[in-house]
Formats: sequence, structure tokens, C-alpha cells
Amino acid sequence: MLVGLLFGGVFLALLLVAGPTSVIAALEVMTAIAHDSLGWSRRQAVVMLSSMWFLVSVPVTLFQPPWAHLRVGDMNLLQTLDFLVGTYRVPVGGIILALFVATTWGWPAFRDETNVGSGPIKVTALWRPLIQFLIPAAVLLVFLAGMGLLPGAS
Repeated sequence: MLVGLLFGGVFLALLLVAGPTSVIAALEVMTAIAHDSLGWSRRQAVVMLSSMWFLVSVPVTLFQPPWAHLRVGDMNLLQTLDFLVGTYRVPVGGIILALFVATTWGWPAFRDETNVGSGPIKVTALWRPLIQFLIPAAVLLVFLAGMGLLPGAS
């Protein structure tokens, strides 16, 4: 590549920004939930959730060397967690969220909340079949394929 060193450096610099900002975004959601649902102050929520996140992250990091010899079946802990999250947690969470929107929260509340601050692109009635039927069915198919329960899925 002609300027591969430059592109590699820019990529790593952007990765150094993307990682922490992703963690901050996820932590912000959990902080808001802890503040609203548990009555924690923002400071208390940030300290508690950051500490818990750190305590969970350290063992995962250590399951590369020096603890790489510890296995769960034929995978190390990081591979096992990646498999569990990618195969089960993400699709099941998506299905639960879709069912919650379709049955409990309801279409009007979802539409109104989604359109707050959305700018020129608004969720309209045309989106309803996508949100209530197509997306949950697609997520379910991905989940079943990941489990190897569909013909032709590997």
C-alpha cells in the first residue's frame, strides 16, 4: 500500500478514540438507568458501574497470556464470552426489545419517543410493519442460524 504506514497510524489513532467513547456511551445508558430506576446520584452510579465494569474486564483481559491455558471446552474465556454474547445475548436482547415495543410499550409511544430530536427523518406509520414484524423475524432467523437450527446454516 502506497501510504500504508500513514493509514495504519490514522486507523490506530481513530481506534484509540472509538474504544473509550464507546465505553462512555454504554456507561451513560447504564448511569441513566441507575439514576432513574434506583435513585442513585450520577456520581454514585458512575463510580459503582465503572468499578463493576473494571472488575468484569480484568479477568477477560487476563485470559490472554498469562491465563491463556485456562479453557472452557476448546476456547479461552474471551472466545467463550464472544461466542455467548454474539450468539445468544445480542439476538435474544433484540427479540426481547422488539417484543417489548410491539406488545408492552406500544407503537404510538415508540414512534413519539423515537421522533424526539430526530431531525428531518421521522418514524411514520410506514415503519410499523418493519418494527413489529420484519425486524423481529429477521433477528429470530439470525439467532436460529447462529444456533445451527436452520437448514443450510453452518
